Amino acid sequence: MNRHLKKTVRALVCFLLLFGLTGCWDSRELDTLSIVTGVGIDASRKADQLELTFQIGKTEKEPGKEASGGTGSAFLLMEASDPNLLSGMETLKFQNSRALFLHHNQVIIFGKDLAEKGIKSYLDIFMRSHETRMEVWLLVADGDARSILKTETQQDKISAVSITRMILNQRKVSQQTGVNLLNFTSQLMDKTISPTALMIRNIEQDGEKKLALCGLAVFKDDVMVGQLDNYLTEGFIFGAGDVTGGIVNITAEKGTASLNVVKSQCKLTPILSGDGSITADMKIKTQLDIGEIHGFQDMNLMQVEPVLKDYATRDIEMKVQSCFAETQRLNADIYGIGAAVHRSDQKEWKSMEDIWHQIYPKIKLSLDVQVEIRGTGKISDSLTMKEGQS
Repeated sequence: MNRHLKKTVRALVCFLLLFGLTGCWDSRELDTLSIVTGVGIDASRKADQLELTFQIGKTEKEPGKEASGGTGSAFLLMEASDPNLLSGMETLKFQNSRALFLHHNQVIIFGKDLAEKGIKSYLDIFMRSHETRMEVWLLVADGDARSILKTETQQDKISAVSITRMILNQRKVSQQTGVNLLNFTSQLMDKTISPTALMIRNIEQDGEKKLALCGLAVFKDDVMVGQLDNYLTEGFIFGAGDVTGGIVNITAEKGTASLNVVKSQCKLTPILSGDGSITADMKIKTQLDIGEIHGFQDMNLMQVEPVLKDYATRDIEMKVQSCFAETQRLNADIYGIGAAVHRSDQKEWKSMEDIWHQIYPKIKLSLDVQVEIRGTGKISDSLTMKEGQS
């Protein structure tokens, strides 16, 4: 009896092992899926409707077939008009032979018109779906999202992939710029901080359409209330935390220079006065390297360095002050000053929390910028400077 039982168990184990080699029971074959690389959500001319665009990366070459992106495109676009994202996706599923698969999605792009109405309700599906990664990048198109996803880029044939790499390059300069779904929703839940998101637009260069990041969209709660151009965005970056790259361009009376940002740090401290006023104390320390110099023909490096330091200091001060003033005009605390007050004095914060929108526009800015020219590269004086000394 035991011998028969052992044989039965062995046979059953072998059967189960062979069964396991046939593949995962819940896996889906690649040729049954539409791999979504980008999602665009635009307002519609029809009331209570959304214009949905899904960029689908092609998984194999289809010679001679023309897609929405053009002949030989590496992607195609699938579009739907619907009041809700989920029902729009269901509509597309029944109109196509493949189901939408969001796990590899790179970007969620909202059209500017929709962002100005509020986007909170459209984030729900992405937060609930098991397929969606919380690390997916969130952007606002300076126009409509569809045109961004439709654009073919030169180096990366799929524009959503190109956008991701542009964001990663931006984040090498500062972590404050590129915002993913997790960052944005976390800021929404923390009611003291006004969220931001990168903006992107189409530009035309040498007769070709290209994509360019063009500053930050500023939100109050989930409604876009304004935008910071690239100049003001630089001010935000210097005033919001650590900076590990970028350029400071100088135009002085006797020449111009481009200075590489080696490192910049900002310490932000809210100071509460007895009369109830608040001062945002910003101390910025920036290290720069000389990257390029033109002019200054009658000067040597020892004479030029103080000039560059002075102009760089004023340039950073102007950008930070301009950005801070714009956020006060928008009444949007993108720096998290309210959160800093909460951390430093919870009791005092309780009396401010409900009226923070009245307090923030009246905050005074105390700014101290210290600049150090750290290096000059492989040479000291430029060729034009040497010409002036001969």
